[in-house]
This record gives sequence, C-alpha cells and structure tokens, in this order.
Amino acid sequence: MAKNHDYQELSCRFSDYAKAHFVISDATCFKTRETLLPTGRSLMRLSQIHSAAGFEVRDHSLYGKEGDWLWTKIPNIPIGVFVADCTAILMAGENAEGSFVAAIHAGWRGTAAGIIESVIETIQPEGKFDVWLSPSISQKNYEVSQEVWEALGSDIRPYVRPTRVSHALLDLKSFQVGKLKSFAARIWNYPLCSFEQPEFFSYRQMKGKLESRHLAWIELK
Repeated sequence: MAKNHDYQELSCRFSDYAKAHFVISDATCFKTRETLLPTGRSLMRLSQIHSAAGFEVRDHSLYGKEGDWLWTKIPNIPIGVFVADCTAILMAGENAEGSFVAAIHAGWRGTAAGIIESVIETIQPEGKFDVWLSPSISQKNYEVSQEVWEALGSDIRPYVRPTRVSHALLDLKSFQVGKLKSFAARIWNYPLCSFEQPEFFSYRQMKGKLESRHLAWIELK
C-alpha cells in the first residue's frame, strides 16, 4: 500500500485542554526517544504487548517499559500508542485530582484482558468524559477463530457473525464502544476501515509482515 510519508494527521479537539491526534503517515520514526513531535516535545510511549497493563506518566522515566496504555495529569507531556488494525483510544476528562488524558492500544487481546475496565478503574473519571476511537479493522474484514471471540466473554455474542465452522466476523470496535458507553463516555468514533482504506496501514492485509504503524497521541495543555 503506497503511502505519503509527509506528516499528515487527523485530529479532534475535545476541549480547551485536550486534542486527539492520529498520524496517517508512517509514524515509526516516533518510536525513538530523540524524535520530536510537531509540538517540539518527545513522545512518551510504552513497548506494547497486547495486555491490560498501563502506567501513570509523571515524567519521561517510563520510556520503553512494557504495557498498552498511559495516562497523565501533567500538561505538555505527549503520550501515545501505535496501531495498524487495532483500535487506538484517546481519552480526556476530569477525576478527583483534576484534568487527565489517556492513550490506549486496544486489540482483541487487550480488550479480552480488560484494558478498558482497567483504565476506568485506575483513573476513575468523574461524570462524562470524552473518548476518540481511531480507524481500525471493520467487521467484514476481520474473521477470527472461536478461540478469539470466546476469550472476549459472553457479551461479545451480538458482535459476532458466523462465517464457517469455528470462525466468525468480529465487530471489535462496536464492542469497545459499548463498553465505553457503559461508563458514561462521550464517543467520537472515526469509522473508516484500516484494512480497506488505502491511506491506512493494515497488519492483517500485509499478512503479518507490516512494519509501518500509525501513531495516536494526546497531551494536556
């Protein structure tokens, strides 16, 4: 899939203090500590392992630790996750200590491990909070085995469409949206499919050989 490697992004402003960013062009350069975002600051990220593990960011000392979500109450520290079919979830809101932002890498493994619940339990948002979901793989292009949908629990049934023996099409993003809405989130869902759209990278379309990634990032102002 041909890509324009100039910096291009989608964005969504939640409020005066937070704006979601999704880099359309190949963002793997931002995996190095020395590379700066357009804001002039270095990105705080983790080594992603498809888990429910996450950390609060107070400085840049967490760089390179393993996990799949970050959150912070400190302004001007960009936090982000890398995706290529998985859903990037960017969050902004208030808790008992003030404003916060979070960045979440949510594939099926992380979702099955309870990453969304872990984020909410840790941060404990007060009232409504804002969530932006990135382009990700759509149901019609996401056939999975029975092992996958069973790992997601009984609530996944409405989001599964059988195709052949022990296989089905999985609507993972709608399942994630349902979970977030149950926690009183205001949802901004970017609906395009990473598998179909030529401007996006798809790990599945490249049969696991893809190295390019999109970056979703957010920071407090």
